[in-house]
Amino acid sequence: MMQNDNSNMDRYSIILVGTEDERNIGFTARVMANFGLSFLILVSPQCKITETAYILARHASSILDNVTIYDTLNQLAQHFNVLIGTTARVSYNSNTRRLAYNLRDFLPLIADYDGKIGFVFGRESSGLTNNEIDHLDFIVTIPTSPSYPALNLSHAVGIIAYELFVNTKTKSKGFKLADSKHKEILFDYVNHILTLIEYPNFKKKILIRTLKNLLGRSLISMRELYALLGFFRRIKYHLQSC
Repeated sequence: MMQNDNSNMDRYSIILVGTEDERNIGFTARVMANFGLSFLILVSPQCKITETAYILARHASSILDNVTIYDTLNQLAQHFNVLIGTTARVSYNSNTRRLAYNLRDFLPLIADYDGKIGFVFGRESSGLTNNEIDHLDFIVTIPTSPSYPALNLSHAVGIIAYELFVNTKTKSKGFKLADSKHKEILFDYVNHILTLIEYPNFKKKILIRTLKNLLGRSLISMRELYALLGFFRRIKYHLQSC
């Protein structure tokens, strides 16, 4: 097992979208505390945090005391370097939004990176919508039995929290992850270039989504992103001057 330093767990936040049952919020806080996670964010919760959640959280009440609430998921992008969605509904071909990566294969890749990373969980009844997934860098899935793939919300959080805990190294190598602001600038350049070359509108969203998947999979650093920004900026200016 990898050596772990709880202070490095501060890089990670758990984000629950549209949570319908406060009991899951309480259980989530408890399992977060078990594995050294402290930051819980709720997006448009459909329930209130009452004594019930605090009872189920047990000794993790401080996590509930410090919960941050947002109205929409897109408000979070500026606060994180990477937003990772979780889903049980996986696409293997046509739906580029739901191209998911195996959790255990992916987590070791982020252990050496410095940046704020949020794990986003959807509603108990329906998960994340395609529109919400569009605000994420990419998604991961937890392998389960095909006969019953949907995990309870707090159980899914628990599995990811455990995997984060065992994959978080004592010292980070300090590779600074690219932030969402600069990635959006890159996507704007690409979108502008596609317009200049008269790329079909109905294909633009698919191509941008594919690019987001590629950047997410590569865990691009700020230095690498700056290089891409310079390249695409020159292409854009060249096409505009033609």
